[in-house]
Amino acid sequence: MKKLFLIAISVVLFSLCPVVQAQSHSVTLSWKSGNSLATFTYNVYRETSSGACTATTIGSGPGCLRLNVAPLTATVFTDTTPPVGASFYVVRAISGTCPNYPCVNESVNSNEVSVLLQAPIAPPVLNPPVVI
Repeated sequence: MKKLFLIAISVVLFSLCPVVQAQSHSVTLSWKSGNSLATFTYNVYRETSSGACTATTIGSGPGCLRLNVAPLTATVFTDTTPPVGASFYVVRAISGTCPNYPCVNESVNSNEVSVLLQAPIAPPVLNPPVVI
């Protein structure tokens, strides 16, 4: 039986807007463990639709992607490649070690947060003045 670990997630959006170049985005997630007496590591998942990461999804599809390569020890993660459009994020706590993925001792999903990134707007092209 899996134990439920409550995790609250907050989202910070960063937009970098260099002059005359395409806009890039990142999404930074931070959370607090629901149990201050235990030590956990974490997996972060990005969903293409709300609820895509279920208990039977192991983070490789469809619509559910684990973003970290190895379990995280920190309670902050930055997604540097979020897609344009809607994305949904969840975090799962891992108790003990997780030498191989998928982790059998992974919690259920945290609360889900959603992010909507707009496509960058191209700057207008200015024609040089015409001298008559």
